[in-house]
Amino acid sequence: MRVLEGFYYTIYRWLLKTSMKDIAKYMALTIMAFLFFVNFVIISKKIGLETLQVMSAKAWSALIIVPLIVIFYFLFVANKRYQAIIEHYAHETKQQRLTRNLVVLGYVLLTFIVLLIK
Repeated sequence: MRVLEGFYYTIYRWLLKTSMKDIAKYMALTIMAFLFFVNFVIISKKIGLETLQVMSAKAWSALIIVPLIVIFYFLFVANKRYQAIIEHYAHETKQQRLTRNLVVLGYVLLTFIVLLIK
């Protein structure tokens, strides 16, 4: 669970530096859901799983992304849980923050690089 919290917190902090700072707590979980969806698509393609033929690609995407957003909402935003996460990571050192930032950035970049490779 700490890994997901660290991932959420890192994206949340990045978004605070943008024009989305008012909705950063929601955008962070939406971005996480999107990245996990992309990873799901990559893995399903690699193992030969195709989308269900009875559904359009948009419906199939929504079937995966929407539950992820709901789950992440209850994990990170409901009952102001994100504030406890912020407090937990407020005491980290610069080295810990740099390491976490690099790991998350590497994950994001690797996700899109693997997506582009056929």
